[in-house]
Amino acid sequence: MSSNSSPTVDLLNAVIEQIADRIAERLQARLQSPPDPFPIQTEKLTYDVKELSALLGVGQTTLWRLSKRGLLNPIPGLRHRLYSKGEVHRFLSQRGK
Repeated sequence: MSSNSSPTVDLLNAVIEQIADRIAERLQARLQSPPDPFPIQTEKLTYDVKELSALLGVGQTTLWRLSKRGLLNPIPGLRHRLYSKGEVHRFLSQRGK
């Protein structure tokens, strides 16, 4: 626990970390499905908020919260939030530790 934060903040941070871990587990399970026979035509390089929230099985607000905490960062400078495939994999690899 940090000496500058309250027990409530520490508890909320712990809960958010647990949620992030569960999201990473769900996404890893879904990404381990059989490979697409036509990866060049169908492979996505980015996901919008709606697609990624559906893929993870969480609400769009949860994605926003993960972004706000710096755990899952959208591509900067765009009008709409897009998450790169690389960023999703980075998030998963951090959660897998």
